[in-house]
Amino acid sequence: LTRDKAKDAILARGPFSLVLADPPYRDVPKAVEAIAQLTARGMLDSGACLLLEHGAKDTPVLPREFVIVSSYRYGDTGVVLFRASPIVTGAGP
Repeated sequence: LTRDKAKDAILARGPFSLVLADPPYRDVPKAVEAIAQLTARGMLDSGACLLLEHGAKDTPVLPREFVIVSSYRYGDTGVVLFRASPIVTGAGP
């Protein structure tokens, strides 16, 4: 199985309501970008729950599509729990 075929097989099972991400800490921005791409492709359920592990000193910057529910710190490890939130277009400030 090639990497692309495996990825396609996984994505065919979406949309997803739970995503767990434990990337190498240096790759957390790439993981956030990949999660945002899942949202853009309609691969996350509305209100999907996501968990991202990261270095405790480096809080990830999440796109506005996500709402932080909670965050935790365990020594050098940080964990952020967040939800996908549908964006209402045309809404005022």
